[in-house]
Amino acid sequence: MRCPNCGNEAQEDAVFCDQCGTRLRQPEAAAPARPATAGPEGGAGGADLRNRVVAEAAPQVSAEEAPAAAKEAAPPSSPPVEVAPPPLEEVEEVPASAVTEAGTEAAAVPEPTPSYPAADLATPEAHLECPACGAEVAPGDAFCEFCGAALTAAADRKIGRCSGCPSGMDEEFFERVRAQAEAKKLLSREHFSCDGTLLEAAASLKSFRATDEAGPKDDGNTPVGGGGRNPEVDFRGERRANATHASTTDPEARLAKKGRGKEAKLAYAGHILVENRHGLIVDCELTQATGTAEPEAAALMLSRERSTRRGKGTMTVGADRGYNTRGFVQKARALKVTPHVAQKQRYNAIDGRTMSHEGYQISQRRRKIVEEPFGWMKTVGGLRKLRHRGTTKVRAIFTFTCACFNLVRLRNLGAELCLE
Repeated sequence: MRCPNCGNEAQEDAVFCDQCGTRLRQPEAAAPARPATAGPEGGAGGADLRNRVVAEAAPQVSAEEAPAAAKEAAPPSSPPVEVAPPPLEEVEEVPASAVTEAGTEAAAVPEPTPSYPAADLATPEAHLECPACGAEVAPGDAFCEFCGAALTAAADRKIGRCSGCPSGMDEEFFERVRAQAEAKKLLSREHFSCDGTLLEAAASLKSFRATDEAGPKDDGNTPVGGGGRNPEVDFRGERRANATHASTTDPEARLAKKGRGKEAKLAYAGHILVENRHGLIVDCELTQATGTAEPEAAALMLSRERSTRRGKGTMTVGADRGYNTRGFVQKARALKVTPHVAQKQRYNAIDGRTMSHEGYQISQRRRKIVEEPFGWMKTVGGLRKLRHRGTTKVRAIFTFTCACFNLVRLRNLGAELCLE
């Protein structure tokens, strides 16, 4: 049976779809139990083997005598008839009775045996039960097939996770892909580049309202105001800031823009740390889009990378002018990482000694490789416009996309993939 709503292949006796909860058919009344009858071929039908009567061995009979033989082989309704010796109690093994032309066979079994003890029976595996009706459900079902009750939270269904998926599955997947690249010696241990980008949130500018403004909240499903789902809003001349305004659709998104002349939009900030040899992502982080998000996230990723090196070896990091701040330069030097950030005409945080080295020029030329993952994520990875709301979900999607980019790079580099 196929669900008309989502196309999922459901069981024939299912009343609801186990993926979208759509009713498939009306429940039928339970049919009365049918009494057990003898089989059409003269056998004992559905009777238990342990309750059959032992038949005496008989020679082969002809087709004309088959009905009489089948009649004698049937279990008697009266007390058993005496048979020729040897007695039944002394027979340890009785050969099979005559086989008729129709294929009926009276099996030779011992006297009725006692019931099997419970300890000898195989214990069935534990099954999940619906909390509403108590019916057995499969681990991956989102809805009960019999009562339609939801088995997982709405947030887990939107992100595509089941109730048994671990919360750190995205980070573990990213680390396993990175471990494959490191095992193939494709990662540089010394030279890195970092940058950040804005990921447009799944919220419109019309939902960005003053926090003290009274009115209905927009959850994305109900119309707001009297203008339907898409009312006309004029916010020209209104000063809107993250300190006084918030989105009613995605409260964790922030109004931000990447540079001068760019439009402001509700977004999150995605950050990556790329090694300079093959352009593979070695670390990623997602934060709210604030003015200091890029240098703070870069310092966090560098500290994690330094911890994997156990304080050994020199490290350099190339970055644009947005990272040319005293705070970031001091944190990088404290981690024994040389900051090869682009210089500024005013308020330059790095000295001439750093800029005079040949490695500084190489890092500045090579750091543009960090833009390639962002281009792939927004065109192929589908992150130009987010489809999830909340920092937790967006971080999981961003981490998965970074791991997928590494898989594509490993394929192009000719690496042999194995996630075991």
